[in-house]
Amino acid sequence: EVENNAPEVFQLGTTQVTWTLTDENGQIISAQQNVTVTTATGETDYPTQITAPNDVTIIANQGTCEAIDVELGNPVTQSCLNFEVEN
Repeated sequence: EVENNAPEVFQLGTTQVTWTLTDENGQIISAQQNVTVTTATGETDYPTQITAPNDVTIIANQGTCEAIDVELGNPVTQSCLNFEVEN
């Protein structure tokens, strides 16, 4: 019988998989295999990144020294992990 401990999903980076063979006499031997997952450009880590929207310059609300309902835009983000963006 041949078995392995491979995960269902391989994450970025290197995962070692162990293959195990059990023969009819109960003898067990094993061997290791490295599985490396990279990005399209070859990186094995994919850093979480955020780029803020462009700067905003607006005129204060009439008769006040403040602005409300300012449209800030959306940042550009990337990550392999679940994340939440706040400001």
